[in-house]
Amino acid sequence: MILSRAVPRSDERHRTLGLGYPMWMLASQFFIVLFVFVDFGTVKLNPKPHFILSMVVLACMVLFAPRGLLRRVRISTPVLLLFAWWVLSYVWSPIPGTWLNTSMTQLSAVVMLTIVASVLPFERVIRTWLGSVYAMIVYTLLYTAAFPGKATILNNTGTGELVNVGWHGPFNHKNNMASFMVFGIAFVLSFEPNPRRRHLAVLAMVFLVVMSRSGTGSGTMIAVLLSLYWTHRYSRTTARRASTLIVVSFLSSVVAAIAIASFLPAVAKVYGKDLTFSGRTEIWSAALDAIRAKPWTGYSWGGVWTDPTKEPTFTIVRRLGFIVFHAHNGAIEIMIELGAIGLVLFLAVLWCTASGGWRLLHVRPALGQVVVCYCVLVTVASVSEVLVLGPWLSVLVMLRALSLRVLSDDDPEPKNRTTRAVAPRSDRATQR
Repeated sequence: MILSRAVPRSDERHRTLGLGYPMWMLASQFFIVLFVFVDFGTVKLNPKPHFILSMVVLACMVLFAPRGLLRRVRISTPVLLLFAWWVLSYVWSPIPGTWLNTSMTQLSAVVMLTIVASVLPFERVIRTWLGSVYAMIVYTLLYTAAFPGKATILNNTGTGELVNVGWHGPFNHKNNMASFMVFGIAFVLSFEPNPRRRHLAVLAMVFLVVMSRSGTGSGTMIAVLLSLYWTHRYSRTTARRASTLIVVSFLSSVVAAIAIASFLPAVAKVYGKDLTFSGRTEIWSAALDAIRAKPWTGYSWGGVWTDPTKEPTFTIVRRLGFIVFHAHNGAIEIMIELGAIGLVLFLAVLWCTASGGWRLLHVRPALGQVVVCYCVLVTVASVSEVLVLGPWLSVLVMLRALSLRVLSDDDPEPKNRTTRAVAPRSDRATQR
């Protein structure tokens, strides 16, 4: 099933170097795979080699892409302002070397994903992401089977018995694995046209989320699945009924929020948590105290958590009595690293991306569903984890670039052509 039309035949033959496939497309797709496996932490690669590979891919695109193709790259103003502020934070960084090492990978990933999302044929972007998600599922299952001691979290109960409290596979934490799989669920349900492959992949990802035993992952999965169902219904609703659907959904959300708040102790107990959410409230309190010293600028990207001998990390660790690696809350994490200005800029990027996804629900529903569901994923998971920086921010910027591309007049595929894997077979035939 074709999701978009390929670039013209003349471009397909452009500089293939005898491989029968454009080099710039190969390089672009290679970078997506590299990003998925390296930036999400399942394959270890130092920042410098990662940066060099990114620059090699960029060079291939510049040298072998058709002339004028890179002019189609679109960057929204909030994204540009956020990363300009990020770069400016180097001036007040307490650890300049750490800023360089961490920003080198992050900024190169953002730049490359923005370019790839803007110029690579839409069909190839989707197919490459689908292939990467499938490869990650297989890799996670095989890694867990081959190295169960490394792929699971074992806690000592005090009696000498080790109890499995969650899988994390090749990821560095079970919440990261669960969140990636939740994104994969939304992506596969929206874009995979083969029912058997779609069902098998979704079942495998749901299984991994459940086996992670992550309260954050399970809660986020429920929120994303509900959002996926809602956006599917909304994209097929007439303008007359859309307002009613929105009002009813809003009231239902308010009732659900009140119910969750009322039964919060019971919900926490189900996941083996207390009302401090495994000490997270103590971390939030210590981080907020540190933010008060630099509320507007923060301590710069990479200026916190990486060196326990530097402030404010030293004071936070001394107060908590244990080492932490992030604030366990998205908004607090941005505040302590990039200040209130950084938080406002990030929220602007999130809002623009979500609003673009909303507009896409009646233009290209499959992409609109993924964009909206990803914004829900980032928002919900960031209550107790940090899904606002690192690869999660890179994917957010990539989805923003894809949205701009589709909504602009430069997109090569007609705007009224849509394909949604979640629609019934008869509905898909009607859409075509």
